[in-house]
Amino acid sequence: MKATERSAASDEELFELVQQDNERQAFQELYQRYSRRVFSYCLRAMDTREDAEDVFQTVVMNIYAKRDSFKGGSFVAWLMTITRNQCLMGKRNKRITRDIDEMVDVLESSNNEAKQDFALNEAVRESIAALPEEFREAVEMKYFDDFSYEQIAKATGASLSLVKVRLFRAKKMLLKMMTPYRENFL
Repeated sequence: MKATERSAASDEELFELVQQDNERQAFQELYQRYSRRVFSYCLRAMDTREDAEDVFQTVVMNIYAKRDSFKGGSFVAWLMTITRNQCLMGKRNKRITRDIDEMVDVLESSNNEAKQDFALNEAVRESIAALPEEFREAVEMKYFDDFSYEQIAKATGASLSLVKVRLFRAKKMLLKMMTPYRENFL
């Protein structure tokens, strides 16, 4: 396909060329069309520019590596779904690393208060992990990622009212799960 034809082709037509012929020019055209948009999304979603760059690079590699998994429909929707999922995974991995670093600091501390904080943090972490997926995701997005209700609704595809219900129910479940710990630590 000639350069003028590529620039006039739809996203789906270009990606079909990438899938069938492994055509680099078609992939480069799609990259030129969407790299700014994807990188901007990564910048908004991640804490630092460095984290955004890492996620962006992973997205680009995954788009190419997983090109056979695109089965039609809107290329942009598929692209942004992959971007969103990579950002969420990147934030989750970053948080796990940060939590591990904090736990090591607490473990190295010798005072009793720090040991209680560690035990409480561990209890909270285990309780959140025990929540059903849709509740856990809402809690993590709200309280760890500082997403608004609207942002959670948009990111998960749930209605605003469903997000509020999930968070309300998750808080009730967490309160119930944390009851034994509340007497000892709170």
